[in-house]
Amino acid sequence: MDVTLSYYNKTYSISTDTDDLNLDQVRDEILIPLLLAAGFHPSNVNDLFFDDDELGVYGLPRKEEFYDKVDTEAQDQDPQP
Repeated sequence: MDVTLSYYNKTYSISTDTDDLNLDQVRDEILIPLLLAAGFHPSNVNDLFFDDDELGVYGLPRKEEFYDKVDTEAQDQDPQP
């Protein structure tokens, strides 16, 4: 199976050795990696594919407060010289 995404004048492609994939495999092996490669944030990809109580992309929690906490922690760190 070959899937190509054109997004903001860039092209992202992914292919598999077989076309015999179930829907979970299409999601996990094609759609999620393709969207992440195109630059979509993992939390947005999680929102698209997973329920609130499920772990999503990379096993990260889907809850937005997790991402807010990560952003806050990054801002609190002193920049490296």
